[in-house]
Amino acid sequence: MTDVMRFLTAVYARLLRLYPPGFRAEFAEEMLAVFSAALEDARAAGAWPAVRCFLRELAALPASINQASRIERQHNTRSYRIHRLRFAARYNSLWFGGLLLMLGLSRFLRSGEMTPIRAFQLLLSLSLLLAWRWERTGGLIAMLGGALLCGLGMWGAYVSSQGETLPVQLLITLVGLLWGAPFLIFGGLFVRARTLAEA
Repeated sequence: MTDVMRFLTAVYARLLRLYPPGFRAEFAEEMLAVFSAALEDARAAGAWPAVRCFLRELAALPASINQASRIERQHNTRSYRIHRLRFAARYNSLWFGGLLLMLGLSRFLRSGEMTPIRAFQLLLSLSLLLAWRWERTGGLIAMLGGALLCGLGMWGAYVSSQGETLPVQLLITLVGLLWGAPFLIFGGLFVRARTLAEA
């Protein structure tokens, strides 16, 4: 085996680490042996067929890793639940937190003033993005801040709806309550994902 073939085999062996642990433990040695044999056969036909063989395997790798990951997650339902929970928390926190950050910063840049409640919302939006790295800490900050926003929203809605009819008061109070609900929900998803991962 030439130095180039050894190098390509070593690169392929490193790429096999991208497979999930269960799949890797069961099939990695066999896959490496088959790849080495295919590479040697291709090398017998010349250098370019060997390179094409390597590139073909490289191109098929992402789909293969994705399929192996999906199969392993389905076999390990707890791991699959954590994966889905994290995906939901991260996806929703990204668009919601990012949207609030952009709106808050654009208002600040236009008006030049930052109200305490707007600053608090921006901090909570940052806590949702912080939860990507530290799920429990960011999630708890978002949940506590969301509960505080719900309380402030209900109080503000109650005060501002005095003199209105009862259905209008209830509707305004509900809107005030929903003001902090996304922070409660998304923060709770992050905390739940971390709790399941540590269990």
